[in-house]
Amino acid sequence: MTVEKTKVLMIGPRYKEGFPVGGTVALFELCLAKLSDCPELAITFVSTRRKNANRFRQLLESILITFHIWVKIPFCDVVFLFVATSSLSTSLKWISPVTRFLGKRLVVKKFGGRSHRELKAQTGYVPTTLRSPSELHNIISLLRRANLYMPETRHASEHGISDGIPTIWVPNLRELPQHSTKERQKTPRKGFSLLYVGIVMPEKGIREIIAADPLLKPGITIDVYGGFQGMSLDDFAELKQVRYCGELKKEDVIPTMRHYDAFIFPSYYPSEGHPGVLIEAFAAGLPVITTNRPFIYEIATEGNSLIIEAQNVTQLVEAVHRLADDPHLRKTLSQKALERSRFFDAGYWMDVMRNCIVHVARGETIPDRYLNPDRLEQDAMEQAPKAVNFVS
Repeated sequence: MTVEKTKVLMIGPRYKEGFPVGGTVALFELCLAKLSDCPELAITFVSTRRKNANRFRQLLESILITFHIWVKIPFCDVVFLFVATSSLSTSLKWISPVTRFLGKRLVVKKFGGRSHRELKAQTGYVPTTLRSPSELHNIISLLRRANLYMPETRHASEHGISDGIPTIWVPNLRELPQHSTKERQKTPRKGFSLLYVGIVMPEKGIREIIAADPLLKPGITIDVYGGFQGMSLDDFAELKQVRYCGELKKEDVIPTMRHYDAFIFPSYYPSEGHPGVLIEAFAAGLPVITTNRPFIYEIATEGNSLIIEAQNVTQLVEAVHRLADDPHLRKTLSQKALERSRFFDAGYWMDVMRNCIVHVARGETIPDRYLNPDRLEQDAMEQAPKAVNFVS
């Protein structure tokens, strides 16, 4: 007997050549690939990625994207919208009425750390710009009309639950190595080597890495990988121990990481949520240096990473030297990182997404075990694959 598939329209940012590959694109591509493999689902998609062009060209592309979405919605059962916090209100204002009018189910997956209540965050710990009462009322009403809301952080999830929105917490995730043991082979080189992977932009702490160059002890190197945004190769000219090494394909990120001693991620990007590259660094068994940014702390803690103040070059250099000088610390952080990475394995969370989509399509109640973030966290750790045991 053939079971009719649930038709799902996925709307989100796909990879486009010539654009930096950020975490939002990486997660959407992963979800698209994994859900397309599910026998119960029939997946189609519309990419919301636009070219960096003049305003007229961007407007034209936006109209074209909207047209493609409108054409495809009538032929699906569930609309699965992937959207950043900054675009949440704008997207829901027209997608929500259309799906309701056509009798389609709507699932919203939100990227980034901030909740639906918050518009903007500054470089400190607490987001300070909140929506006005009328704006907040409107977006809560729109989210309550959705059949399911999946924010990235515990912070955003707690706000969704308290505002009566049908919420389950789905963190950032990655496809992690599945082997039980594997030796991490560091490329033969002298000294102590770190790397950064991500968009090469000031808010990711790249200027602080550059400023650390003359302060690093001899033999310590930091390699920077990623596409430029607001910076260029000229920023790396005449540096001795910090080097720009080009971009990496997504499938090359973890294999490249395994050739280094540590990972550095001094971001103070205002919208930072769960950086996927941190999850990948943990999965590669790397000790991590990162910042005390809001929502990074949901991944990286003093137990599994070295935490420094954002935009503090002195603390950055001290943390690098501390790792370089202390093999025992590196080994401890490496093992803790591996254990932490298990929580973000795509296998468990893709099952959660798939099950929720099927329940939503059938008009069924979401299982209670998905509605409790603590229970989700417990189940994710129990069902995750064994941590890879790297020996450097």
